[in-house]
Amino acid sequence: MTTKTFNIASHLVDMARCQPEATAIIVPWGRHGGSLTYQQLDDRSSRIARGMERAGIGRGVRTALMVQPGLDLFALAFGLFKCGAVPVLIDPGIGITMPNGEPMPELTILGPGPAYDPLRATFNQWISEWARELGMPVKSELTGFNTILGPVFVDANYDMYILGWSLGNVAFPDYYEAFWHSRNCTAETGNYNTPCFKDDAYDALVDEFMSTASVTRAQELVYEMQVVLADQRPYIPLFYKQVEDLALSRVHFPYTETLGGIEFQVGFQTDAQVMQ
Repeated sequence: MTTKTFNIASHLVDMARCQPEATAIIVPWGRHGGSLTYQQLDDRSSRIARGMERAGIGRGVRTALMVQPGLDLFALAFGLFKCGAVPVLIDPGIGITMPNGEPMPELTILGPGPAYDPLRATFNQWISEWARELGMPVKSELTGFNTILGPVFVDANYDMYILGWSLGNVAFPDYYEAFWHSRNCTAETGNYNTPCFKDDAYDALVDEFMSTASVTRAQELVYEMQVVLADQRPYIPLFYKQVEDLALSRVHFPYTETLGGIEFQVGFQTDAQVMQ
């Protein structure tokens, strides 16, 4: 007796060849909605299959698939079928279980309100929504800036928060000490190390940086500190707003260039001359 096996994805290839413009899938709801023709679904799933194979996902590899119902779900599923992988479907709606077997607790992201800081308020809501799509019970709490100060900088009692920082004089980045040295743990000292990040190797680098008189050595130490921070990630930078200095050509300042731009040269602006 001869057994012949078929890959379900071969039927999609046949339909794309016979009825390329016919509608294959319609998802009528939400931002995951829309429609795909057989040709579009075949092309999209083939690109996914090639990417999976380059990543080492091939025949017989059990692969977790956790996305919300929508067009992406079908494209990913057929992509896995095409490369011969075995999809293991996971419903984000069932939530995430912690290593001890209990459900993941609800988390809150504190952030400034849209009237005070629209960019970070928007990111707060996006991140919360993306986390929920992955089954994480995360909610966004937008509030006044002064309301955030208490739980973050006084009580050190929060899950996550989004705020913006001015890093001061870029010529001497002492924020590496203020934000992440263990002696500045907010819960213990009330200083600015809000995640209470503690790393002996990092502390040693900072201590040497703060005391060295060599610019070359200071630069080397900063690079080494950045490697530690990139690995440990006490903070996750979201974006940096580039500031451009704009002034009329007839405004003459008592300097040509300054590190950090005009906004950091407190008092210098009053010495500017407006020419006729």
